[in-house]
Amino acid sequence: MRLLICLLTAFLLLSSCGKKPTATDIINVRGQDVYITHADKITDTVDIILSDLLEYCEVIPLETIEESFISRAHKVAVSENYIAKKDSEKTPLKLFTRDGKYLRGIGAVGRGPDEYNISLYGVQIDEARDQLYLLPFANARQILVFGTDGLAREHIPLRFQQRKFKAWVENDIVTVLGIPFKQDSAVVFQQTIDGDLIQYIPPEEYHMALDFNSEVSSSHNTGAYDFFQAFYSKTQKDTLYHYDVEANKLVPRYTVDFETDEWPIYFCYDLPGYYYAWISGRGIILADKETTETSYIRFINDFYGGIEVSMHWDTSNGMFISSISALDLKKEIERCLDEDQDEEIIKKLEKLDSEIDENNNDILFVGKFSGSN
Repeated sequence: MRLLICLLTAFLLLSSCGKKPTATDIINVRGQDVYITHADKITDTVDIILSDLLEYCEVIPLETIEESFISRAHKVAVSENYIAKKDSEKTPLKLFTRDGKYLRGIGAVGRGPDEYNISLYGVQIDEARDQLYLLPFANARQILVFGTDGLAREHIPLRFQQRKFKAWVENDIVTVLGIPFKQDSAVVFQQTIDGDLIQYIPPEEYHMALDFNSEVSSSHNTGAYDFFQAFYSKTQKDTLYHYDVEANKLVPRYTVDFETDEWPIYFCYDLPGYYYAWISGRGIILADKETTETSYIRFINDFYGGIEVSMHWDTSNGMFISSISALDLKKEIERCLDEDQDEEIIKKLEKLDSEIDENNNDILFVGKFSGSN
């Protein structure tokens, strides 16, 4: 990360004086293109319509019964046939069908065998094996495994204890990307589902957290193992990496630069065709990988008449996820119906409005990114 700061300074000094400033630059770092967005150079906010990003978008009202109710979507996972969702309350992960019908709770919150903390740190659905992988929050020694029937299965032991982490289980190989403390041995590693170590990367000082007041993300939206750490207690540039499995190294891909003395907290995500950054107190940035065109943006769901939506932080595996409360959705529908709309959209909005009550469970908008696997 410090290397990126030095390279960025050199790049700016060598740039042509007559070249029009851009919000995002591309520099070459050891043979790899690295995108750097200068947040303070962005002056406009534009509407991004979802049909420009997604192949389709479907609305999924989650069934509203007492045992299925979720106060707020803290963790969400979507697969071909299932939706898994967890709030921040003392309630278990909820499993729904892809069309929103409630099936059952998965596991239980607690400290006993097969139980997990209130705040899960991640969920992955493995339909090929009819099971889910649950990533516990704080000092995890295993990945919890449950069948879609709700019953515990053999859990996956972790070769290195994890403070906060993301993990992807594919073909009996587990790829773990975490936030290590000073005493920890790995920032990224691969192992078998039996716990046998395949390879690992020791952490540099800038990978280490001082406490639990930091976060890590990995979305797997482009097929790469993207990896981003957000440090609340450090003043430094946080960088989005790709984990190069064959070379067993972290490759820098994207970062955000600020001209202010105090930098805001921000998170970076890898999307097909774009880099996405959420900046606390400022908004959302979208940088086009091909043109480097960069703006603050709002997502507008033109599949449903222009409803404004937000992208959930658990958007992953090429699937766009947005979760909205029933009350907020009804307000958005009312606003859209007050605007000029064609007859087909009006019917779609009126039908959706008639199907939900303001006290219903959250509603999801789910779609596949164009260009995703």
